Amino acid sequence: RVYITNTECHMLQLVWADSYLIGCGYSFYYDQSKGYTKLYVCNYGPGGNIIGARPYTVGSAACQPQSVRYHGLCGVKSYTYLDRLCPNDPNTSTVQTTVNPWKTFRNAVIAANIPQHAHNSSWYYYG
Repeated sequence: RVYITNTECHMLQLVWADSYLIGCGYSFYYDQSKGYTKLYVCNYGPGGNIIGARPYTVGSAACQPQSVRYHGLCGVKSYTYLDRLCPNDPNTSTVQTTVNPWKTFRNAVIAANIPQHAHNSSWYYYG
């Protein structure tokens, strides 16, 4: 099955077995049609949602390394950060680039069609 809806894409990224990094941020701005609004954006890594791959394997923990802290779960491997996030959709805040956190955050604002006056508001980045 190919996962193509935004809801499935975001849900699968949350449960993707290899993802262990997350960077989130938000902006609080005034929108003329909605009033004061907060926009939240998160970026996961390494990205998942790979066509033909499953988000995780069911069965006993056979991964290396295993988690020292959480029995039965896999530990974190050393990864090269890959550019594999959900497809860029102008109706969502998902972006495809992960090279620079601020660039990613800024692209998410643009991809989400946030009004231009909100682009200059204060951003709070956590990551």
